Amino acid sequence: MGSKKDLANIRFYKLVAIRPTEERDSSRNIMWLCKCDCGNEKLVSSNALLKENTVSCGCYKKIVNITHGLSDNKLYSVWCDIKSKCLNSKNKNYKYYGGKGVKICSTWLEDFMIFYNWATENGYSDGLTIDRIDVNGDYKPSNCRWVDMKTQGNNRTTCTYITLNDKTQTIQQWAERFQVSRYQIINNFDEVVLKSGFQSNLSET
Repeated sequence: MGSKKDLANIRFYKLVAIRPTEERDSSRNIMWLCKCDCGNEKLVSSNALLKENTVSCGCYKKIVNITHGLSDNKLYSVWCDIKSKCLNSKNKNYKYYGGKGVKICSTWLEDFMIFYNWATENGYSDGLTIDRIDVNGDYKPSNCRWVDMKTQGNNRTTCTYITLNDKTQTIQQWAERFQVSRYQIINNFDEVVLKSGFQSNLSET
């Protein structure tokens, strides 16, 4: 059964909830009549409002797509990729993002220019990739940064960590420490350690 929480007069980005209706969505969530800043009214489920899945009547997104003129910009491709990974179940990487509950914040979702301005004001340059500081967290300003591919690789949930003498690092970090390839660390870590003069007390996590 949908939420009975009183949402009247609460603002959800560009929508203000006016009153509940008798209608329900497919999951039996209460449909609220909402008014958009543009003047349009729209029925939105309580669930979509509370989760910020719907934050306008749809008009703002259309305006932004028409006016920003940056559809060929690399950041626009990054923005589209984030949305697809989080929202499109047919995306090959959805299982690692949206399928695990990772979301894109509503302000970025609805407005490419907000994402673009954040990126250009927070260290973006060619060759860098967007990285979530908390790999289980959402795509939002407080949890994202621009890093090189090596840094992002060390921050992935799929990393293998190796502990040596109480020091835990990723395969990439050990490879740099011993100045060998990742392949040598993966296949001959004990030998690499012995040749380096370290005494090993190993465990993998």
